[in-house]
Amino acid sequence: MLRAFCDSISDDSHGIVSLHCSAYYRNSPFWPVLRWLQRTFGVGRDAAAGPGGTDSERLKAGIASLGVDADEALLVLANLLGISAATCGPAVDTSSPSFKRRTLDVLVSMLEASTRDRPVLFVVEDVHWIDPSSFEFVGLVIERLISARLLVLLTARPEFESGWTFPHLVQVNLDRLSRRDCVAMIERLTGGKSLPALVLDQIVSKTDGVPLFLEELTKAVLQGDLLQDAGMSYELKGAAQAIAIPDTLQGSLLSRLDRLDPAVKEIAQVAATVGREFGAKLLGLIASTSENELQDELDCLIAAEIIVPAPGKRADDDAYMFRHALIQEIAYQSLLLARRRHYHARIAAALEEHYPDIVERQPELIAQNFAAADLPVRAIGYCSVPASGRLRARLTTRPSPMRSADSNSSIDAPATSLTGRPASCHYC
Repeated sequence: MLRAFCDSISDDSHGIVSLHCSAYYRNSPFWPVLRWLQRTFGVGRDAAAGPGGTDSERLKAGIASLGVDADEALLVLANLLGISAATCGPAVDTSSPSFKRRTLDVLVSMLEASTRDRPVLFVVEDVHWIDPSSFEFVGLVIERLISARLLVLLTARPEFESGWTFPHLVQVNLDRLSRRDCVAMIERLTGGKSLPALVLDQIVSKTDGVPLFLEELTKAVLQGDLLQDAGMSYELKGAAQAIAIPDTLQGSLLSRLDRLDPAVKEIAQVAATVGREFGAKLLGLIASTSENELQDELDCLIAAEIIVPAPGKRADDDAYMFRHALIQEIAYQSLLLARRRHYHARIAAALEEHYPDIVERQPELIAQNFAAADLPVRAIGYCSVPASGRLRARLTTRPSPMRSADSNSSIDAPATSLTGRPASCHYC
């Protein structure tokens, strides 16, 4: 639905700001916000070196074009992004009670400034996984930017409860598709070519009006050996009684993964172990493949509609994300436990050796991977590391009302569901 909405306004001049929350980073302050800032300014661990110079130079140049208080924004964002304060101004006491408020004020002013030249669509996906600091930021955007040319669109599962009472916030519960809508969606996916009535009925019946399941199952049938293209329609290759269509969304997604080349499937599994969003640089450190081979395999995954370039991805960026959180989960769950632990250990080791900013500012990510690798001693070592002085303590003082009771436990798999329950959508 979100993709269809974005397509429907593609001809209109507008900007898009996208935040993607993740089950892996519910305990990481401002994680989706940081990814947005890194993409916007071209800074961070996955940014490629280029004509823009160093991270601090790119940040200064980017802030100068925003139309906000440059000195304040530079001071706050440099600290938030972990860019050396020596190159961006005086050091700041990030443990002071006012620092989090200053951070939130700068982020809101950045978004407000972006709406002055053109309307902006502000999308936050999977809000049920949002961290407390990002949750507070989104709430302030909705509260303060009432008159800005801004559409805020949030997607969440039914269990999400924001606690917001803003009169301009509307919740839309997404019901299951009717049979008529299911048939229309199938026709779009087949390019207008009709399916045999028996196959059409089975797809509609088994998917029970769940859009993602309907899309994935239709693609699985079209890409499988069940049908042959007869020009204006598809026909069965064999006898009707030999039809075998997956009964679940999990089965449909698994069948798509299994049809990939083994090397391409392995890259999908490694990427799924990293998270829904991942960088090619980190993937290359984990997977046993050359840079050119890795890029070819990523291109294959894009062609198969398993992954997409991350929103806001620049030409020199290497960020990708799974097209849907459930696709990532299925790829992750398809790994044998021993292999899963092996990849988590390699991720933790790569973060330790090649990403000092993660070691300093987000040690819990390394701890989570060591825990998932069944290396509790190594995990405990990082659980006790204070992140970036006292920054994290100051940025995570407010609990998020929708977080589950076990959200602080070690992550072994993304906390997602395959029940196919309708989602909900908030907009204002």
